[in-house]
Amino acid sequence: MKKQHVEILSSISMVLVFSLLLVMVNLISSPQESIGHVLSLLVFVILATVVGIKLAEMPQ
Repeated sequence: MKKQHVEILSSISMVLVFSLLLVMVNLISSPQESIGHVLSLLVFVILATVVGIKLAEMPQ
């Protein structure tokens, strides 16, 4: 698989995971509690960082 294809698939996957996390937070907690949203964003940032590092190590 080409690196470009992996980048596109990983980007789409990360956005889907972030969307699912936000939906789960809204179903589980009340809208006034923002800690779930912060944690969802934190998971997304960590996931994006790890994927970015792995993609940088991947050969062309």
